[in-house]
Amino acid sequence: MKKRKDRLRIDIILIVSVMILLVTFFAYMLDTPLEEVLEEERGSGVIITHTESADEK
Repeated sequence: MKKRKDRLRIDIILIVSVMILLVTFFAYMLDTPLEEVLEEERGSGVIITHTESADEK
């Protein structure tokens, strides 16, 4: 019977830790714009956005 209680506690700990990980990940993703992260990682001149050159042809 003791083995069953230990397994249940490990399962609960894993589920709670995954939920905490997901909550913090989504909170970070909602709070941080992609442009800000790219600028920090690669510099401000590297970000390339859509151009209208395809429509001009």
